[in-house]
Amino acid sequence: MHSKLIIISVGIYSPENLKTYYLIDKKTKSSIEKTNLILKKVYYLSGKSDIKNLSFKHKFLINLLYKNAKKKDLIELTKNELDIINAYEQTSDFRLSKLEKLMSEL
Repeated sequence: MHSKLIIISVGIYSPENLKTYYLIDKKTKSSIEKTNLILKKVYYLSGKSDIKNLSFKHKFLINLLYKNAKKKDLIELTKNELDIINAYEQTSDFRLSKLEKLMSEL
């Protein structure tokens, strides 16, 4: 008997960025194929980065990415760089409406 799996993925990259969405989706599905699980649904939520709780190497990497992105003009930024800036600077990107929709579907 196969168990059904629901994944709720939260990260700093926006799920509205289709390129990032497809990369995450492809990786998730390829990982699940190696198991006896049936993937029922994947939910993608964007969040913020809590720098204080990261390890030293992750803090260093995020700070480096953030500082490099901030040096660029707004028009030069990629979607991922915008996501990093937003996740770094926002106090909260939690959207209750998305969570309510997710909960009603579960």
